[in-house]
Amino acid sequence: MTAYNAKANRAALAPLARDVGVLDKYLTGDEADRTGMLWIGPAGTKTSLHHDLTNNFIAQLVGRKQIKVAPASEVGRLYNHAHVFSEIADLDDPTLDVARFPKLAGMRLYDVVLQPGEIIFLPAAWWHEVKALDFSVTATYTNFRWRNDAYATYPQG
Repeated sequence: MTAYNAKANRAALAPLARDVGVLDKYLTGDEADRTGMLWIGPAGTKTSLHHDLTNNFIAQLVGRKQIKVAPASEVGRLYNHAHVFSEIADLDDPTLDVARFPKLAGMRLYDVVLQPGEIIFLPAAWWHEVKALDFSVTATYTNFRWRNDAYATYPQG
């Protein structure tokens, strides 16, 4: 289940929404305002290197996920290619030609393994790639109690 079919996923998974819950201190609890998703997939499922235009909570429910995170300040080293994606799809690719991407050298990169029951806050514009280490169920949340719409002023193209 991916972001590309989020609308259909939301309708199909609506009966589970109450079971997943919200973090009331940070997120709105109104079901009509919930703007998160469930991500369900097998081990090895990968989301390529990109940044989001919203702040996100990523909550691991089942299985583990490896998240490689680079601060927004590293944007000049990440070869932003199309919209929010990098030319570099996979930082772990053994065939990655580092000579072609010399700015990667010295980049600050954090490697996090998210365990079941753990949650990470990922600020808007922080670069990341995600890999499921096991069969995985993850909930993401963007319905914060504060404004969360960097996409509204992000250049299109």
